[in-house]
Amino acid sequence: MERQGASNTRTAEARFTPSGEVSVAVLAPPAARTEPLIEPRVDEAALSFALGRERVLGRLDHSAAVRRLRRALSIGMFIWVGAGCLDLFVAEFAHEARLMTLLQFRALGTLVMIGALLRLRRKPEPSPLSLWSLDILVYTSIAVCVSLNTTSYRGLDSPYSAGILCVLLCRGATSLAPWQQGAWLSAPPALAYPLTMLAVSRVDARIAAQMHDPAALGGFVSMLFMIFISWALVVLGGHFAWKLRREAVQSRNIGRYELERRLGSGGMGDVWAAFDRTLRQRVALKTVYGHRPGSSLLVRLEREVRALAELTHPNTVRVFDYGATEDGLWYYAMELLEGENLRQLVTRVGPLPLERLLHLVGQVLRALGEAHDKGIIHRDIKPENVFVARLGGEEDVIKLLDFGIAKTTSIADSTLTNTGQIAGTPAYMAPETIVGAPADVRSEIYSFGVLLYYTASGRLPFPQKEPASLFAAVVTQVPPPLTSVAGRPVPRALERIVERCMAKNPAERYGSTRELLEALRPLTREPDAGQPDAGQPAAPPG
Repeated sequence: MERQGASNTRTAEARFTPSGEVSVAVLAPPAARTEPLIEPRVDEAALSFALGRERVLGRLDHSAAVRRLRRALSIGMFIWVGAGCLDLFVAEFAHEARLMTLLQFRALGTLVMIGALLRLRRKPEPSPLSLWSLDILVYTSIAVCVSLNTTSYRGLDSPYSAGILCVLLCRGATSLAPWQQGAWLSAPPALAYPLTMLAVSRVDARIAAQMHDPAALGGFVSMLFMIFISWALVVLGGHFAWKLRREAVQSRNIGRYELERRLGSGGMGDVWAAFDRTLRQRVALKTVYGHRPGSSLLVRLEREVRALAELTHPNTVRVFDYGATEDGLWYYAMELLEGENLRQLVTRVGPLPLERLLHLVGQVLRALGEAHDKGIIHRDIKPENVFVARLGGEEDVIKLLDFGIAKTTSIADSTLTNTGQIAGTPAYMAPETIVGAPADVRSEIYSFGVLLYYTASGRLPFPQKEPASLFAAVVTQVPPPLTSVAGRPVPRALERIVERCMAKNPAERYGSTRELLEALRPLTREPDAGQPDAGQPAAPPG
């Protein structure tokens, strides 16, 4: 857009500080001009992403700082307590200090570390201000205790004074922060030694006399110089480490996707929250690593994702893009969802009420129905792959996830299949697939039956942990009746449906998701609803 005359628009300049905060400065309007001006356009999506990215990086930095301090204190406490052997040696053999006095100061430092550790292990994590306070309290307290030990053993000439350098070294090992923050966090423990010695010299005649002894004073000044050098190295080293870590996080890009944070990890790869620079939207990016471009696995995955991208049912997670990098990282992008998976929901609230259960599983069946109609067998139906999302202002919107090991029967290629491998999660696998039969619609019905059993009762039909005993139970044993493990009344019709879904003989199970939906329909509050179509977004049961 072009316009004439003076501009009355104030402009704003945003700066990112090293700590991740944003400062905005309002500038005066420019002088009047007569030539055409091009009105600048603010890329709101890019700005929003930049701000959000800085917040994410700030949270990552804070969580990492909590973990580093917790680990440092866990290790440092054993070293600090173990150094009590030095106190014993000094008291028993040097005869220049009282053991009880040395141990009192060491006990004080130990109590401070224990208190800090207890807070760091509690949820929620301490805020940044609380974390900085704990950091200063712990390291300064230890530095003061070391300084007090020096006053008990030889004063300004005490070898204990070298302990201050150890405290600063430990502080530097756990400090990844911009230099401004690192400087004032490291200053209190660095100043603890000279301030403690000066304070004690006011009340201790021996320390006061050493302050006037050239030899002792020279050693004291030399130690102050070493403390200052150590403080500077700690601050600069922490700043450079923080900067390198931040750059490493910011540079984690895969193609057009900028990685923000890891959402989860699995045996084949990771799932990331990422920003698509082309579509200007956040996505979930699933990666599969460890395979060269052109390998049989990547060829098969590419074919399957190409087929999955054709799935249009609203209860199937949308796939936007896929590809592979030169170093063997294969990925695909899908919609980023807000909510929790079905296992998390059942763990949080317990077995679901019948009406809500039917509403959720009906959506799962319709999504599966469309996939089956296109010749796609999911092969890993389980609560973790059923996401209960909040979408478009609606609650309890199901999204079927993770077709990563799906079998696409319409494009199957025997040369791309590794024989002898079992695909799926053992607790949800059908007996015939465990013994080597290929997965099909009826084995998918079995997995859905286990999911239904778990959602209604909060327990698995076969809870064995050891794989061999679990496989044996699935193949040979009959699961306990749903009513006996649910801990509440369960409709007999639902129990019969679960039993038929989990029949050992595939021929005795339901033949399709449509047939199973029809069996569930009498349990709903709307038995006269229209017949559902597995490939259409019909109204869910309930």
